[in-house]
Amino acid sequence: TPLMWLFFGGFQLAFAIERTGLHKRAALGVMRTLGTRPHFLILGVMLAVGCLSMFLSNTSTTLMILPVVRAMVDGLKADGGEDMENCAKALLLGVAYGATSGGIA
Repeated sequence: TPLMWLFFGGFQLAFAIERTGLHKRAALGVMRTLGTRPHFLILGVMLAVGCLSMFLSNTSTTLMILPVVRAMVDGLKADGGEDMENCAKALLLGVAYGATSGGIA
């Protein structure tokens, strides 16, 4: 069943990214480049996911980026952002939309 191996590979890549700390570096890189304003963060995540999704499967790309988004939200909550629930939801939807649009291109 190739679909099962696709999910397994995506989960393993996501686990490796989180275990090595690469998700924090990627989150800080996006934040350093685009700032911490929510609409720029969403744009940056969507662009990054879309570019990755052009060459990788949508599922693998989404699974790899989820730890990065979680690190972004945790970092912004630590900075005192009170209204981060809406931003977190928008970032997660941005990952899904970015992966879909990148997979179409």
